[in-house]
Amino acid sequence: MSGPVRTARAYADLVVLGIGGVAVLVAAWWLGLRHPASARLDDDIRLAFGAHIDAAALPNRMLGWVSSGPVLLLVFAAAAAALLQRHLRLAMAVPAFAGVSMWAAGYLREEKFERAPGTPVVPLTLPSTHTTVALVMAVALVVGLPRIARPVGSLVGGFFAGAIGIGVLARQWQRPSDVLAAAGLVMIVAALALTAGARYSAFPKARAAGFDRAVGHPALAVVGAGLAAWRWWAAGLEPLQGSRAHTLFFGSIVVVALAVGLAIGLCAVVADRHILPGSTWWPTRSPRRAGTKEGS
Repeated sequence: MSGPVRTARAYADLVVLGIGGVAVLVAAWWLGLRHPASARLDDDIRLAFGAHIDAAALPNRMLGWVSSGPVLLLVFAAAAAALLQRHLRLAMAVPAFAGVSMWAAGYLREEKFERAPGTPVVPLTLPSTHTTVALVMAVALVVGLPRIARPVGSLVGGFFAGAIGIGVLARQWQRPSDVLAAAGLVMIVAALALTAGARYSAFPKARAAGFDRAVGHPALAVVGAGLAAWRWWAAGLEPLQGSRAHTLFFGSIVVVALAVGLAIGLCAVVADRHILPGSTWWPTRSPRRAGTKEGS
């Protein structure tokens, strides 16, 4: 059997990634906008962050990197890296993934989502624009990198997206539900982009990701997000006084680091399984036909 092959397992990976994103997005929407008690708790978490942050600290400066220039640079660099690896469809899917993710975040926030009666009367910022952009950059990085460098991309991407996700809480701009919604949204769009961009070959030149990478990528991304939390702590981030504020503060940081890290890590696992060396868009001769020609 030759040519592209899409197996049930290949579709299952993508379906799980997409359904996981839908579950996270719906949960964040319900808890942050529709359920009054959880929405008030969500806003209390934002107010539990009492920050005396060094303006020159690295994570504080990283918030300024979430702009159109760095996004375009990294996304097109990832597309160029995919093209150099001879993955044409992936090279086209990466910019589409970035554009659709950022458009969808704005569309949902401005056109579709609204707060239910009884929830706090505060600006609607779900999904978080900053976190969406940071996750887009991180996922584009891990998807575009060569397979051998993808673990490093998971760690770096987790650190960057974790710094932004925690940073919007540290600056009291947004709430945990906003960050979780961004993670869910990016997972959904990434599943669609990888469905269009991956290339399945009957004769890949590398084994699909096994248990080691299935655990390793998410673990590295979560570690990266944890390192970002530590950098924020070193920069002066701390909770307000009181046991409740401490519980909300540390609990939200753990949840955000896990959500951001797992979103990036799962995208890296799917990429490892379905973007393989030897699965290329370049035309090649089949082994049987080549052998026939040599024997004639």
